[in-house]
Amino acid sequence: MCLGAALALAGCSRGEEPAGDDESGRTEIAPEGDALEIEALDDLGGGETYSDDVLSIAVPEGMTASATPAGEGTSIQLRAAGAPRAAVIVTVTPQEPANPDAVDAASAAAAAQLGASGVVDDLERVPATWSAVPYAVAATYTITLEGAEPLDGLLVTTHNEAETYLVAVSTEAPQGELLSSPGYDALRTLTLKD
Repeated sequence: MCLGAALALAGCSRGEEPAGDDESGRTEIAPEGDALEIEALDDLGGGETYSDDVLSIAVPEGMTASATPAGEGTSIQLRAAGAPRAAVIVTVTPQEPANPDAVDAASAAAAAQLGASGVVDDLERVPATWSAVPYAVAATYTITLEGAEPLDGLLVTTHNEAETYLVAVSTEAPQGELLSSPGYDALRTLTLKD
């Protein structure tokens, strides 16, 4: 699943103004429902830290971080040695303004891509509260790849304080284990720089 492509797709609509609610100013694609609370974590108590000009994130012991270009931005993958899939993927896409409306649009595009993949079930977009970021939207889902056991997934889309880039961070783990997984703990250590 290429989450970076969904962000790139959302970035293509930079010139369009989303239709907003006169009272709130929020777009029609803003998620509704109970907010998913993500508790920020300072570190993992071991392992390394990946850091660049945009962000830092703790790398769990036994995993390595690799950064590759992704369109105009960067994709950072945290992966255990020999693992077929990354435990965490962070995609950074430069965009101005990278504000809550842009986060809503990028999250909706990513959710549409996930939903159309044919391998994702139980997809739900909800607001997220996370003290590490100014605004966030979460998508939760179950993904079942051919010949593999189902995985629970979480994709969080956000922006930096200066509103100059969008960030999507995702993690997957065996069903019922997401919130206790090393990938989720690493996600919680994400810090954005201005």
